[in-house]
Amino acid sequence: MWIQSFYTLFILVVRSKMSIRACQATSSTTPAVTTTTVATTTTANPACVNCSLNAVTLTPGNTTAGTSTPTGATSTDANGCLVLTVTCTAQAGGMTFMQFNINQGGPTQPIGTVVMAQLNCVNGAWVFQPAGGPDRVVTEVNCVNV
Repeated sequence: MWIQSFYTLFILVVRSKMSIRACQATSSTTPAVTTTTVATTTTANPACVNCSLNAVTLTPGNTTAGTSTPTGATSTDANGCLVLTVTCTAQAGGMTFMQFNINQGGPTQPIGTVVMAQLNCVNGAWVFQPAGGPDRVVTEVNCVNV
Protein backbone atom coordinates (compact mmCIF):
# COMPACT_ATOMS: atom_id res chain seq x y z
CA MET A 1 0.00 0.00 0.00
CA TRP A 2 2.70 2.47 0.80
CA ILE A 3 4.43 1.54 -2.48
CA GLN A 4 1.29 2.43 -4.39
CA SER A 5 1.00 5.76 -2.48
CA PHE A 6 4.67 6.47 -3.13
CA TYR A 7 4.25 5.62 -6.81
CA THR A 8 1.19 7.91 -7.08
CA LEU A 9 3.07 10.73 -5.34
CA PHE A 10 6.07 10.20 -7.63
CA ILE A 11 3.86 10.40 -10.72
CA LEU A 12 2.23 13.62 -9.47
CA VAL A 13 5.60 15.25 -8.82
CA VAL A 14 6.95 14.27 -12.24
CA ARG A 15 3.80 15.52 -14.00
CA SER A 16 3.87 18.85 -12.16
CA LYS A 17 7.53 19.38 -13.08
CA MET A 18 6.72 18.58 -16.70
CA SER A 19 3.86 21.09 -16.62
CA ILE A 20 6.15 23.76 -15.20
CA ARG A 21 8.79 23.07 -17.88
CA ALA A 22 6.13 23.11 -20.59
CA CYS A 23 4.92 26.49 -19.38
CA GLN A 24 8.47 27.79 -19.26
CA ALA A 25 9.16 26.52 -22.76
CA THR A 26 6.07 28.12 -24.28
CA SER A 27 6.00 31.37 -22.41
CA SER A 28 8.50 34.12 -22.94
CA THR A 29 8.97 37.61 -21.75
CA THR A 30 9.67 40.27 -24.32
CA PRO A 31 10.80 43.61 -23.02
CA ALA A 32 8.63 46.51 -24.09
CA VAL A 33 10.24 48.73 -26.72
CA THR A 34 9.41 52.41 -26.72
CA THR A 35 10.38 54.66 -29.62
CA THR A 36 10.35 58.40 -29.21
CA THR A 37 10.72 60.77 -32.14
CA VAL A 38 11.60 64.36 -31.42
CA ALA A 39 11.06 66.89 -34.17
CA THR A 40 13.63 69.68 -34.40
CA THR A 41 13.44 72.82 -36.43
CA THR A 42 16.11 75.35 -37.20
CA THR A 43 14.87 78.87 -37.47
CA ALA A 44 17.16 81.53 -38.84
CA ASN A 45 17.55 84.69 -36.84
CA PRO A 46 15.35 87.34 -38.55
CA ALA A 47 18.21 89.83 -38.23
CA CYS A 48 20.32 87.78 -40.65
CA VAL A 49 17.81 87.06 -43.41
CA ASN A 50 16.43 90.50 -44.26
CA CYS A 51 19.22 91.90 -46.45
CA SER A 52 18.55 93.04 -49.99
CA LEU A 53 20.91 92.68 -52.93
CA ASN A 54 20.00 96.26 -53.76
CA ALA A 55 21.76 97.36 -50.56
CA VAL A 56 25.17 96.72 -52.20
CA THR A 57 26.18 98.44 -55.42
CA LEU A 58 28.35 96.29 -57.66
CA THR A 59 29.97 99.12 -59.58
CA PRO A 60 30.03 98.45 -63.33
CA GLY A 61 33.50 98.19 -64.81
CA ASN A 62 35.01 100.52 -67.37
CA THR A 63 37.88 99.12 -69.45
CA THR A 64 39.13 102.62 -70.26
CA ALA A 65 39.34 103.40 -66.54
CA GLY A 66 40.91 99.99 -65.83
CA THR A 67 38.04 98.57 -63.81
CA SER A 68 35.89 95.46 -64.15
CA THR A 69 32.43 94.58 -62.88
CA PRO A 70 32.24 92.51 -59.68
CA THR A 71 29.77 89.65 -59.46
CA GLY A 72 27.65 88.63 -56.50
CA ALA A 73 25.97 85.38 -55.48
CA THR A 74 23.78 84.81 -52.45
CA SER A 75 23.54 81.66 -50.36
CA THR A 76 22.74 80.69 -46.79
CA ASP A 77 25.19 79.53 -44.15
CA ALA A 78 24.78 76.64 -41.68
CA ASN A 79 22.67 78.88 -39.41
CA GLY A 80 20.27 79.80 -42.21
CA CYS A 81 21.67 83.33 -42.49
CA LEU A 82 22.13 85.08 -45.83
CA VAL A 83 25.63 85.35 -47.27
CA LEU A 84 26.67 87.41 -50.30
CA THR A 85 29.89 86.32 -51.99
CA VAL A 86 31.35 89.07 -54.18
CA THR A 87 34.04 88.29 -56.74
CA CYS A 88 36.46 90.34 -58.81
CA THR A 89 38.04 88.54 -61.77
CA ALA A 90 41.11 89.97 -63.49
CA GLN A 91 41.30 90.54 -67.21
CA ALA A 92 43.44 88.02 -69.10
CA GLY A 93 47.07 88.21 -68.00
CA GLY A 94 46.38 90.78 -65.28
CA MET A 95 45.54 91.14 -61.62
CA THR A 96 42.57 92.73 -59.89
CA PHE A 97 42.16 94.64 -56.64
CA MET A 98 38.84 94.63 -54.69
CA GLN A 99 37.70 97.77 -52.88
CA PHE A 100 34.73 98.40 -50.62
CA ASN A 101 32.71 101.61 -50.29
CA ILE A 102 34.42 103.36 -53.25
CA ASN A 103 37.91 103.76 -51.76
CA GLN A 104 38.34 101.42 -48.78
CA GLY A 105 40.58 98.38 -48.99
CA GLY A 106 38.80 95.12 -49.57
CA PRO A 107 39.33 91.67 -48.09
CA THR A 108 42.49 90.46 -46.37
CA GLN A 109 43.91 89.26 -49.71
CA PRO A 110 42.55 92.06 -51.91
CA ILE A 111 44.72 91.42 -54.98
CA GLY A 112 44.96 88.41 -57.30
CA THR A 113 43.58 86.97 -60.52
CA VAL A 114 40.36 86.18 -58.64
CA VAL A 115 39.48 87.95 -55.40
CA MET A 116 36.47 86.89 -53.32
CA ALA A 117 34.91 88.33 -50.18
CA GLN A 118 32.06 87.01 -48.08
CA LEU A 119 29.56 89.55 -46.80
CA ASN A 120 27.21 88.43 -44.02
CA CYS A 121 23.71 89.75 -43.48
CA VAL A 122 23.66 91.46 -40.07
CA ASN A 123 20.64 93.50 -38.96
CA GLY A 124 19.64 94.27 -42.54
CA ALA A 125 23.14 95.31 -43.70
CA TRP A 126 25.85 93.45 -45.61
CA VAL A 127 28.90 93.25 -43.35
CA PHE A 128 32.46 92.16 -44.10
CA GLN A 129 33.71 90.33 -41.00
CA PRO A 130 37.43 89.56 -41.32
CA ALA A 131 39.16 87.32 -38.80
CA GLY A 132 40.55 89.66 -36.17
CA GLY A 133 38.06 92.41 -37.11
CA PRO A 134 36.94 95.08 -37.32
CA ASP A 135 33.59 94.44 -39.00
CA ARG A 136 32.69 96.81 -41.82
CA VAL A 137 29.31 97.57 -43.39
CA VAL A 138 29.68 97.34 -47.17
CA THR A 139 27.42 99.32 -49.50
CA GLU A 140 29.62 99.25 -52.63
CA VAL A 141 32.16 96.90 -54.25
CA ASN A 142 34.44 97.75 -57.18
CA CYS A 143 37.27 95.98 -58.97
CA VAL A 144 40.40 97.79 -60.14
CA ASN A 145 42.55 96.01 -62.72
CA VAL A 146 46.30 96.24 -62.15
